Amino acid sequence: MSIVGFGGLGKTTLAKAVYDKIKVQFDNVAFVSVSRNPDMAKILKKVLYELDKSKYATINEAARDNEQLIDELRMFLQDKRYLIVIDDIWDEKAWELIKCAFTDNCLGSRVMTTTRIAGISNVCCSSSDDIVYQMKPLPDDDSRKLFYKRIFPQGIKCPDELEEVSRKILKKYGEVPLAIITIASILASDGPDKQIKPKYHWDNILGSIGRGLEEGDSAKDMQRILSYSYYDLPSHLKACLLYLSIFSEDFELRRDRLIWMWIAEGFVQGGKKETGLFELGESYFNELANRNLIQPIDVDATGKVETCRMHDMVLDLLCSLSSE
Repeated sequence: MSIVGFGGLGKTTLAKAVYDKIKVQFDNVAFVSVSRNPDMAKILKKVLYELDKSKYATINEAARDNEQLIDELRMFLQDKRYLIVIDDIWDEKAWELIKCAFTDNCLGSRVMTTTRIAGISNVCCSSSDDIVYQMKPLPDDDSRKLFYKRIFPQGIKCPDELEEVSRKILKKYGEVPLAIITIASILASDGPDKQIKPKYHWDNILGSIGRGLEEGDSAKDMQRILSYSYYDLPSHLKACLLYLSIFSEDFELRRDRLIWMWIAEGFVQGGKKETGLFELGESYFNELANRNLIQPIDVDATGKVETCRMHDMVLDLLCSLSSE
């Protein structure tokens, strides 16, 4: 199965939801992102590690070429019922190499891919049993529910004076989940008393982000929305976010390691006496995650993020800003 659609529609979110729901039915599972300029040996090693973290704990240190890694994968998978998700494929050659590692062992194994490019989704689904799922924009009701859920505390309805400006915002940007969440994160109630931001703030956002998402120009329009979200950040969060531009698109970061890196760079300073630097760094991380500028990957049973990555559109913006 291949999920296809333009950036921001929620392809990765859908694939991860399906993966999490059905992975218990399989012996071994892996969810791996590819990105635009993949290191194929690194990708293949990541698949092996995800399939069996104890057996392949040191695989990244191994000096193996693509052919050796493919052979290792085929041997490992030959008697396993496996589920593998290859997320964000940009290049047909990358898929042609990766698929060589997947053996059809008649055990009900499944491979799922996501891509923005229709031609690649068709290549990924070459057999008659494969399905291409075309992501569609969110219906109006779902857009509104997602928008309000991110803005208002539980049980609080949208005030009457904000209904009209809400409709105008959703008319412009309301079919794309990433756009909805990004704008809602700017408008979200904040502070200890969860005060709803005044109407003039909503009007400013409506007038500042442009005409909305247009057919054929969605990437540029999303960049404008994300740019507004960046400039809405306080200076200390801008510094922490810009720092992430040094990492590659498919790089997965451990939350605690990232916070210590921020501290080492001097981005986390001050705070109250009873609050340590690490705790302050945690609050920075949580704020960026709440604004959807950092994507959680692994979350523990308590809801604490363990690893994260950047959405490629956010990373594009950061790389552009850091080069200025």
